[in-house]
Amino acid sequence: MLLKNKKIYIGLLLAVLILPFVPFSSLLAENDMAFVNYAQCDVYNVNCVVAKPTNTSEGDIMIALATTYYASSFTATPENWNLIDSYVDNTDRYYLYYKIAGASEPASYTWTVGASIKVTVTIGTYRGGFDSSDPIDAYSDTPYRTSDNILRAASINVTNTNSNILYVGGVNTGYQTRSILPPTSPATFTENVDVWGSYADYLTTFAILKWSGSGSTGDVDGTISNTHITKHAFLIAFNPEGGEPPTPEDTCAYSGAGDWNVLESDNCYINSSIYVAGALNIIGGPTGSFGCNASISYNNRNMGGAVTINRGTNCQMNNR
Repeated sequence: MLLKNKKIYIGLLLAVLILPFVPFSSLLAENDMAFVNYAQCDVYNVNCVVAKPTNTSEGDIMIALATTYYASSFTATPENWNLIDSYVDNTDRYYLYYKIAGASEPASYTWTVGASIKVTVTIGTYRGGFDSSDPIDAYSDTPYRTSDNILRAASINVTNTNSNILYVGGVNTGYQTRSILPPTSPATFTENVDVWGSYADYLTTFAILKWSGSGSTGDVDGTISNTHITKHAFLIAFNPEGGEPPTPEDTCAYSGAGDWNVLESDNCYINSSIYVAGALNIIGGPTGSFGCNASISYNNRNMGGAVTINRGTNCQMNNR
């Protein structure tokens, strides 16, 4: 019996060893963005040195929120970090950066100010779900300085459905330990970072959402555990992996040049003859229909999904 069990054990071990290696990134669904790790520097000093987040790999995107308290800006920032935007008040200041991780990243990154002040730098690393050649689709940086428990990032217009949206914010809590609940609109975000630093007194939060919608997100609010006015939040939408997919330029009205892209969900009904210089692309199905009661001429016709075409008496659809 012992020998038999040993053979089974060896067989299972060999089966595991010969399985093909599957990289972590391939386990993600299409355009999913995975949180990898974060690191933070929290000091009263001239230099804020923050470690590279553990398990950061080549091709990952690092997002950094750098905050200071008292009227001093950064005099030096680490190499190859891109400033997305900043918000500066009289006392509290917020700077948002990103960097695509290279093959040989340093062990740490240094932000420098002009004099010893309160400084916090938090880096969050994310993997997948963005176009590395052009990662940022849209962002917001509008202040919300009402004395309440809301940490608001202003609305943005997201180009593509199923885009990843990152909510990043900071609150100067005035020596008080605080926490934050992630936003629940336009859908519930997953919180990745919720950390308070005792030296600079900043609460920092990162939260991610893969949004099934597009267009305006509306204002996005996190909930602080107490009332504050010294606070700021950013919202970032990432371009999807593989570049930005083409957006239909025209639905029920043809532009007069190139292809004609029609969304079936718009329930277009064509009563006037149209000559399409390129292809007729009817996109969607089965949530609507395309109606025709005139002559439509095109080079090619492409239909996605279970497209329904309602043909009137005078409908002629001609593939030249």
